[in-house]
Amino acid sequence: MRDKRGGVSRAQGYKLVKRAWAQIKDDIDETGIDRQELLSWAIQTLITASGQAMKQKNPGVVVSCIRQLDHMTGTGYNSHRGYGFHRRLH
Repeated sequence: MRDKRGGVSRAQGYKLVKRAWAQIKDDIDETGIDRQELLSWAIQTLITASGQAMKQKNPGVVVSCIRQLDHMTGTGYNSHRGYGFHRRLH
């Protein structure tokens, strides 16, 4: 789905990043590649992607990249609270 400005919606961006990461993880598990090297590459790639999304004013992709970084590294706000991401109900 595209948003009004022609970009990818936040939900769609998150699904795409999540699906891509799952595929990368499966490929790594099969090949036995060095996980630390791959993690470094993935972090750099996500940082670059979030920077490009910021330049394109696409907050959905920025949020997706940051969420994935949080998930991969466990350094985000929700990582320290003992549970995953929860939306507030209004």
